[in-house]
Amino acid sequence: MAVVYAPITGQTWSLDCYCNITSCPCGSLSAGLGCNSNHICKHCPVSGSSSPIDVGGASAGAPLYLYTDCQVQSVVISQFTGICPGQSNSLDWAQTLQVDLWSGKNATGTKYGSVIYHHVAGRIASGTYNNPDPTGCLYNHYYSLQIGSFTTDCRCGCYSGIHVHMQRIAGSTSVSTCNGSTTGGGGGTVIYSY
Repeated sequence: MAVVYAPITGQTWSLDCYCNITSCPCGSLSAGLGCNSNHICKHCPVSGSSSPIDVGGASAGAPLYLYTDCQVQSVVISQFTGICPGQSNSLDWAQTLQVDLWSGKNATGTKYGSVIYHHVAGRIASGTYNNPDPTGCLYNHYYSLQIGSFTTDCRCGCYSGIHVHMQRIAGSTSVSTCNGSTTGGGGGTVIYSY
């Protein structure tokens, strides 16, 4: 089993109810907590992904890390844009990364699944990145890789405030509350399990 941890110590803003208010485990959401004033979601999951969640609490320019457990021995990073309708793809908050999680070095072995990060400034280059510790994680219980930095306040979604938007492909969601949970970064709070 592999897990993805929260990228920072901060707060979660919405979960699976992001695009479907009636399914929210916390009951109906008021405007601004998962939808705009017309209850229209601004950023539903990318095709094939699920469990959208925003994690906020960082400042603009703060480093954004991928944190996984030591089962992940390599990742494949892919860049894409176009997640903010009506916004220029050149803006930082329109930048996205997909991170595929692998059990072996050089993207071999089992592919656990993927995690998608929206609103990433200074994105890491597309390519394969190996966990540098050959024993897994000798000194920590997690593997970290800086994948970019937090953007200024996003202008394409439901929230005002600096955050990263995350989604998963395969796996399951580990954070169970709808909105406002505190997260611990650096291997503190599991967001997704694979």
